[in-house]
Amino acid sequence: MHRNAARSFTYPHYRGAERRFRRAIELLLPPIRRPHLLALAHHSLAVALMHQGRLESAEYHARTALVLRPDPESHLAAEDRILLAKLRAQRGENSAPPRRPADAKLVPVASRAMSAFPRRASEADV
Repeated sequence: MHRNAARSFTYPHYRGAERRFRRAIELLLPPIRRPHLLALAHHSLAVALMHQGRLESAEYHARTALVLRPDPESHLAAEDRILLAKLRAQRGENSAPPRRPADAKLVPVASRAMSAFPRRASEADV
């Protein structure tokens, strides 16, 4: 599924990529057994939404990807933070996250799922 959605990025069919990444997220929920794959799907969906100009929704999915990363110091978590910075710059913001977008129904699910994964005490949420 992810490979087909990623192919949509090679041709600018961001709406098709969005549809496929949303489907991948649905298939990976619940329960979350592979948070790294779910994080990848959320990150990729954020990129597709960003290219469509849907910045609030893109920021939500980029934040969800970051929360789902098992290692917040990994290069993938760094990519999530870079994407969040790009989105905020495009929105002209350096402040708090935006209000919850209409498609944000997965935030509570991701938060509950990640409570099962231990986090280091020194971690700071972004």
